[in-house]
Amino acid sequence: FNTMILRVKTDGRLYFINIRTSNCAVGDTYQAPLQCPAGEWYKVQIPASVFRLTCRGKVHIEEVRMNWRDITTFGFSILDREEGPFKLELDYVQLIRDPNQPDDEL
Repeated sequence: FNTMILRVKTDGRLYFINIRTSNCAVGDTYQAPLQCPAGEWYKVQIPASVFRLTCRGKVHIEEVRMNWRDITTFGFSILDREEGPFKLELDYVQLIRDPNQPDDEL
């Protein structure tokens, strides 16, 4: 796999997709931004190259490839520091191999 596809409906705020694998150190998370216009369903494609290994929100200097066959947690966070209600609806998540993307395997 080299691309993640999600079908989502959001409130327009900036979210992050968070993924941890069994080889992640404490505090490490692979993250990719997710932001869509509010109120409509969108099919979003995120290439593997967009995910960055972070530790408590700071990007690691070294890039470490993620083993997507070894995911232990998957979730979303909202990091815009705005108080108040939020809404993110998820219809599905799919992993594919997109021949137009580099072989940064998921």
